[in-house]
Amino acid sequence: MRFLIFSDLHRMPGVFMGGTEEDLRFFHRRAAEEQCDLIIHAGDFCHGTEDVKAPYLNTYHDCPIPCYHVLGNHDTDETSLEDTLRLYRMPAPYYSFDSAGYRFICLSTNYLRKDDQFIHYELQNYYGNRDNRDYVPPDELKWLEETIAASPHPCVIISHASLERAPDGVRNQHAVRRIIDEANSRRPHSVLLCINGHYHCDHLRILNQVCYLDLNSASYDWLPQSHNGYPEALCRETELLSHTLVYNDPLCAVITLEGTCITVDGMESSYLYGMDRSMTPNPSYDEGGRAMSPCIGSCRILLP
Repeated sequence: MRFLIFSDLHRMPGVFMGGTEEDLRFFHRRAAEEQCDLIIHAGDFCHGTEDVKAPYLNTYHDCPIPCYHVLGNHDTDETSLEDTLRLYRMPAPYYSFDSAGYRFICLSTNYLRKDDQFIHYELQNYYGNRDNRDYVPPDELKWLEETIAASPHPCVIISHASLERAPDGVRNQHAVRRIIDEANSRRPHSVLLCINGHYHCDHLRILNQVCYLDLNSASYDWLPQSHNGYPEALCRETELLSHTLVYNDPLCAVITLEGTCITVDGMESSYLYGMDRSMTPNPSYDEGGRAMSPCIGSCRILLP
């Protein structure tokens, strides 16, 4: 089976560049040309209130190829969780579906932990809680274990936050990976591939015979420290432009699954005005120590 995946469009006119309707049409065209079975994004699709989101989501869903969503940490910033699920046409914050001989498990890693309670992100409660966010709660862990065990197919897990990055991945990632590893020990290749967005970087890691893909943003590299390399007039039109390095093309990947063989067909772009991290006060790598570039790498992996 073959699917197209992208992440972190961050549609928010006047705040970020990118996330245009033409970006969505590019994904639709590439998915059709590559004869993909489905399209899915790995979170942070668009910001804003319902009147801002609805037309953009309608464009995304206006495609003959099935289009799916995974929630990111910003998708519920301006709309409640209930309204976001309705707009995104999602059955729940986490869910699964089967397609062409594989099970896709769409996790939500968007929970705050306060004492023994887990609260889903909505209406900007994500902010100001850096030390107690990015959890997968116990009921979702139980559901994940049962969903993998009941699957007649190999599984692909898609989340927004990473299940393998340190120190800034899912807080209880070891509990998630324990479920994955135990499932694979009982039945080899129960889980083949885990994909996340969120960090706007391109990285791939094989861990305990599972492929973990840290998927780059479709739109830009986020910079903790601002720069002044873009024209002032453009910065006045785009509020947070000085904290980004914008990609000239909307990045996405087409992934082909054939048994235990995973083929990633990525793509390369370039930076707007040639600005890269070396021209800013920021290091060339992110918080997880991973190099930043305007690309999604291509590779072919045969899991043992």
